[in-house]
Amino acid sequence: MATIALGTITPFRTSLFKVSATVSQSGITLSYKYSSGQLPPGLSIQQDGEIIGICGEVAAETVYTFTVQASGQFGNIVSTQDYSIKVIPVTDDEIANMYAKLHIGTTDLQTWKNFVNDTNIFPSASLYRPSSDEFNTVQPKFLFLAGIHAVRLSVIQALLLNNNYNTTLYMGQFRLAKAKSQGGSVLYEIIYCELIDPNAGAPNTIQLSSVGLPPISINFSQDAQQWFTDNSLTVPTGAQDELYINSITRMQNEVIAGITIDRFDYLPRWMKSSQNDGIIPGYKLVLPIRYVKPGEGEKILYRVQNESNFDIKKIRANIDRWYIDRNLGTTFDSNTTTFNTSGYPPTADTTLYTADDTDYVTNTLTVFDDATTTFDGDGTRFLKGAVTFDRKTPQDAQLLMQRTAITDRITHISRQRELVRTP
Repeated sequence: MATIALGTITPFRTSLFKVSATVSQSGITLSYKYSSGQLPPGLSIQQDGEIIGICGEVAAETVYTFTVQASGQFGNIVSTQDYSIKVIPVTDDEIANMYAKLHIGTTDLQTWKNFVNDTNIFPSASLYRPSSDEFNTVQPKFLFLAGIHAVRLSVIQALLLNNNYNTTLYMGQFRLAKAKSQGGSVLYEIIYCELIDPNAGAPNTIQLSSVGLPPISINFSQDAQQWFTDNSLTVPTGAQDELYINSITRMQNEVIAGITIDRFDYLPRWMKSSQNDGIIPGYKLVLPIRYVKPGEGEKILYRVQNESNFDIKKIRANIDRWYIDRNLGTTFDSNTTTFNTSGYPPTADTTLYTADDTDYVTNTLTVFDDATTTFDGDGTRFLKGAVTFDRKTPQDAQLLMQRTAITDRITHISRQRELVRTP
């Protein structure tokens, strides 16, 4: 039996592989399961033949060979087939993505969930990998940056100083796009909504003269007894101050300027695929609605536009933080690291190891490279070149905007919402 090569994948990319078989007898539904061999790290086979997951890190180019068993629903057909997937690493760094989850009201969120779960609009049989995290849209979110070479959160947080402030995006038109293989076959389709940034096209900064600044009115409610200034900010002494504009593009550029990003390479497949007009969209500021199977998109888009009572334009996407799906913890970079401990907590030279504000305390289990490891009384020895601590579960971490309004850099006043500018 010849091995079927499914193709290649790079670590930290989402698998779009699928296995399938055909039978000559009608009425037979096949299901698939892993039989033997080894899949690339992070990938698994589903009953419908989809191979899901995000490929994990590998040290060198590796071909993974595995066997899949196909079975009829009555057990009357059982067959196996060998497959292979080649993993080709292109960088020694881990790759991460940054997202924004829409912070909307409870009522609007429930309305959204009712919409995307409406089987009259989105039949279950038409959905593409609805149980996979990468294609689940029940929690509305959009991609902010792709292909970030993972660094410590503090590094990224330091880059959010100037342009990254709370912002509100508006909903545009529903659209359809297709993700295609290198050979041009459609792998999946996506129904999405364009996001409109009201600050799009604005310059990065605006110089404001202190003479021309409008006055500030301070409104006190009866229960507000005091307000505070932010003493950490510099008091302006010149005749001008600089206003940083919080458009999405400007926010992205602020991060891109400070760390390594392979922005196009790690975009979702549909953003890198030629569409019906022959154009490759590249990065688009959009809210995914539903991922659907090939050939299902046009009729579902019609239902969304003509048969649904859901008015997405009533939703305002309030953004006050970014999420990064993979970040570094504390790493010991020596080739051999030995902990000679006599119990908990793990110590070396009486130093308690902490990372991302997480202490290793009595009876804490620590995860190293997806394996649960305990520190024993004889000392635990790690021979890998870089042992990373506190990879959190879930891995994503919030990066809150450092200020709630761009005017904070003008007024140098605290985040009290009672402080407003008047015309």
